[in-house]
Amino acid sequence: MIAALFLLANITFVTPQAGGQAVGPQWIEVTTDAKNVDRVEFSVDRVLAGVARKPPYRIAHDFGTSLASHDITAKVFSNRFRASESATITTAALTAGESMNVDLVEVPLRIRSSRVVRAEDLRVRENNVEQTIRDIHPGRGPAHFAFVVDRSASMGGGKLEASLRAIDDAVKLLRPDDSASLILFNHNVSKPVMLPSPNDPQIVPSGGTALRDAVASVSTAERTY
Repeated sequence: MIAALFLLANITFVTPQAGGQAVGPQWIEVTTDAKNVDRVEFSVDRVLAGVARKPPYRIAHDFGTSLASHDITAKVFSNRFRASESATITTAALTAGESMNVDLVEVPLRIRSSRVVRAEDLRVRENNVEQTIRDIHPGRGPAHFAFVVDRSASMGGGKLEASLRAIDDAVKLLRPDDSASLILFNHNVSKPVMLPSPNDPQIVPSGGTALRDAVASVSTAERTY
């Protein structure tokens, strides 16, 4: 007679712990000394919540905002499903005298879109657990605004003066932590001058137009427009 001998396997919960509290998204994880594990099934309150087939044996589960306790079961199948062992823990319920703090986390990101982006357009996952996006606040950090102005002969007849006046008006609209610079060019490209400039020299339009060289001279080490 040929007989198969299967030893009882130990199953230990890593998280959550028996008697602990389980609220919101978190891992359910166990360790086991069973050999040739086929898979581990996780159930929460007798409902299958997920399956893990290789170590670490864990799944992500959202326990929600319920104040009730939960029965969590891990069932380990091994040796081509000919052996199985299970372990169950019970988490503690939140009592009326206890409080729960929920921290909002700000996630900065840059988006390019042809329309207004709403919370339901985005997905954020942390440790493979999808998070709830409460709101989106459009904004930007400090930025540098580089004004590149043609001062060639074609800018005569008041065009250059009008451009510089427009830049003076634009600089007044920048935020306190923004910065701005002015680059003038004809066939030569001048060095950037920080705005508002302490000196306002009279500039006479003259020469050719080295547009590409002027644009390429803008430093973009920081957020630059």
